[in-house]
Amino acid sequence: MCKAVEEYAKEYAKEVAEEVAKEVVEKEKNENALRMIESGKLALEDIAVFTNLPLETVKSLASQKRA
Repeated sequence: MCKAVEEYAKEYAKEVAEEVAKEVVEKEKNENALRMIESGKLALEDIAVFTNLPLETVKSLASQKRA
């Protein structure tokens, strides 16, 4: 029984670590996009390509920045 609990704990920890890593990557993408938007030097379409974010996400970030 103890071995099963250990295995479950290891698997759960792995899943949590993967999820946190994904969240960190997304946060970095958004922060990079915001810096690019603030610079005013790139088109939103280019920012979407460079950050690998959907264009709609970049547009949303840009509209939030203007508000």
